[in-house]
Amino acid sequence: IAPFENETEITNSSKVSCSIWNILVNKDTSAFKSSPAGGILVPEYNVGVSCKEIFGTSATITHQTVGTGDTQFVYDEENHVYSCTNNMRLLNYAPKITAMSESNGTYVLTVDYIPPSVTMAVEGLGVTVEADKTLEYTINRWDKKNTLMSVRFISGQPDNL
Repeated sequence: IAPFENETEITNSSKVSCSIWNILVNKDTSAFKSSPAGGILVPEYNVGVSCKEIFGTSATITHQTVGTGDTQFVYDEENHVYSCTNNMRLLNYAPKITAMSESNGTYVLTVDYIPPSVTMAVEGLGVTVEADKTLEYTINRWDKKNTLMSVRFISGQPDNL
């Protein structure tokens, strides 16, 4: 996700993508129907709820197809569902929280991101690697719920998201 200071600065495609990933990684999807291609169909309603869970209750979303290739989530406007494949192959950055502070329920986390190819090559070897980028996340915790308030670059290349 690109840096932002306010939820309204986030593109709809980023909100959709983050919301669906939140569902796929953190939620029970066993009740969702299967897609004709063998993936799952995520209801539009669930994506909207996930968006508000991540970005706050005032967050809005415009449903649309997002992503490319194996990580594309195709929106079916007629049936109000997203088709998601079960065959996603990703090389993710390895995040490492390097600092965290809290004040009145607002947390600020500094996170270093190690590139995927480097992470795989040196894992378990005790080799120190440099972060490709460092981001700062501001999260508000209220009533046992976390809301992502902002993301900003500290260092690295903004295009390496």
